[in-house]
Amino acid sequence: MAAIGCDFLQIGIKHSTLGTLTLYPKAGENGQIETGGYTTESDPKGITGSGEAIYKQTIGRWVVETPPIVWKRSGNDTLDQVKEIANSFEEIDCTFELADGTIWIGKGKIVGDIKGATFDATIPLKFEGGGKLTSI
Repeated sequence: MAAIGCDFLQIGIKHSTLGTLTLYPKAGENGQIETGGYTTESDPKGITGSGEAIYKQTIGRWVVETPPIVWKRSGNDTLDQVKEIANSFEEIDCTFELADGTIWIGKGKIVGDIKGATFDATIPLKFEGGGKLTSI
């Protein structure tokens, strides 16, 4: 079976006190998903005198860099809503739905700078969390 790329359809956010928010990414843009777990370091000098490899594994968090989300400025300003959730000290429940039917879930936070692009009407977002991102 061939591999098929697809768009992010929507991002669901659930916060314990601020409620829920659905975000819509721009179509035709690439996103990146790192599911978390163990990563093996690439170290060409990681070898013993007898030629046996030495591997270093570390555990990392999951990371999702979404395509830029749509920034609606009228009514409830999307930028204000996203910043309010990002500024909270609590983690959020995150759901990432793709056009091929794949759904990823995890508990984490919106991280990094949050800046809206006025002409494109988009906001680039990055989510990170502990444990592993799970496909359901």
